Amino acid sequence: VERNPALNLAVMHRRHNCVAELLRRGADVNLADRGGFSPLMDAAWNGDATMVVTLLKYGADPDAVGHSHFSGGIKTTERTAAEWARIRGHVEVAEHIENWVATPESVLQGVRVRPLGWRR
Repeated sequence: VERNPALNLAVMHRRHNCVAELLRRGADVNLADRGGFSPLMDAAWNGDATMVVTLLKYGADPDAVGHSHFSGGIKTTERTAAEWARIRGHVEVAEHIENWVATPESVLQGVRVRPLGWRR
């Protein structure tokens, strides 16, 4: 199957339940396919906001870069998941990924901290 990891294939084909089960069983959320696309990049490419949130919650790296996509052999300069989402017209998904990166609570997954510059 084009040497792509199971998690990437499940994300590409929008199999939410399968993705949840693979992650629950310890699938590597950042394992890239042969084109260098991570599962998060595939979800961003598809504009699948629900999948993006799931992957981010499991520790997907929003700063990882990929250079080609399975759907058409697109080869270009390396881009992050947010950049791929914007290229595909999924602006809200891109903004969500960018905001997730900027939110300490999301990075620490449940650890309560105050954002930089927070004042009472």
